[in-house]
Amino acid sequence: MMARRVSALLVLLLVLALLLDPVSAGGGGVCPAESCRECVTLGCGWVGNDLQCTKKGLFGFGKGVTTVVTQCTPLRDALVRLADNSPALSAKLVATYDFIREKITVK
Repeated sequence: MMARRVSALLVLLLVLALLLDPVSAGGGGVCPAESCRECVTLGCGWVGNDLQCTKKGLFGFGKGVTTVVTQCTPLRDALVRLADNSPALSAKLVATYDFIREKITVK
């Protein structure tokens, strides 16, 4: 009976440690990749909003993170990069792209 309590306490402490320090748990770090396809091939996740390649976390990713090569959208990435020269136009085009993709994608 006492061994079960100790085991349960150790598991709880391990889970808390992983939740409090996601970088050491494998998530939150940066993977060295310049494109979505390269990022996913390395086993990381591509964040389309800020064009970042991040390591996979313990509990997966949030909305907007690509983990499969077929989910990579080079056109959207190019529209996001357009913000370097024209932020307002980039925001409009990305919003339009996301709206159209949501309407034509079967879920």
